[in-house]
Amino acid sequence: MTIWGLIEATTACGAFTLFHEAQAIVGRIILALLKTDYLSAVATLAAAFFGARFAFQFQQQEKAKELREVQIAKANAGLQRILRMVNIVGNYRTMVVDPVRHLGRGAAVRMNATISEDVSREHFEVTDLSFMVTKEEQEAVFDLWLEERRFHTLMQAIDRRSKLHLDEYQPIAEAKKLHEREDLTLNDLRAEVGPRTIDGLITLTDYILKDVDATLASLIAAKDRLRAALELRFPGEKFLNFELPKGGRPGQQSDK
Repeated sequence: MTIWGLIEATTACGAFTLFHEAQAIVGRIILALLKTDYLSAVATLAAAFFGARFAFQFQQQEKAKELREVQIAKANAGLQRILRMVNIVGNYRTMVVDPVRHLGRGAAVRMNATISEDVSREHFEVTDLSFMVTKEEQEAVFDLWLEERRFHTLMQAIDRRSKLHLDEYQPIAEAKKLHEREDLTLNDLRAEVGPRTIDGLITLTDYILKDVDATLASLIAAKDRLRAALELRFPGEKFLNFELPKGGRPGQQSDK
């Protein structure tokens, strides 16, 4: 081998050694990055992602819980409205209707007049129950609308009869001292007071005597349908409950 060949061989060997060492150094740097900076960055990003996701899920769960509580509160408000209506009608039946029920048409003049009661606030906010969307739920909500109309129709009839009794019947009866004459028939009263007043009292009284009982039964049935629908939607939750005792006043409440 010539001197030049030896020099070239030595140079080539040194270059290979330097390249190999450079490769090793770069490999160690990359490995260090993989073990430290890169993995740390990935871990940080993962923690941030899952932390944000958990926070979002927790927030959504809290919102769902709050919405559920609001819906349950609105449902119970509807049940409380039914209870108030039942109390109003039930008390009227006990105090005014029952004492004269046995008199038949004679109750037309014997049933007491009552002071008009402000029942304008007894109104179902059916829009508050818009979350009730199944067929059974919508039927239960529609029943509330019907019961509201029925209740107010009855209360209007009671007010009209009371006004007729107070303003038209009683002044004439007192002036003629009709209350002292126990043998008077309805025909006699038509002649003494006037047929329009007596026939009006008969019609309104007959309606009230029947509708007081029917309205109470209908309100209790509507309450039962609403509770049944709510218990299906919110299993495990407690809702206001009440019954109408036989021949007595409403007010036996529970939250079963």
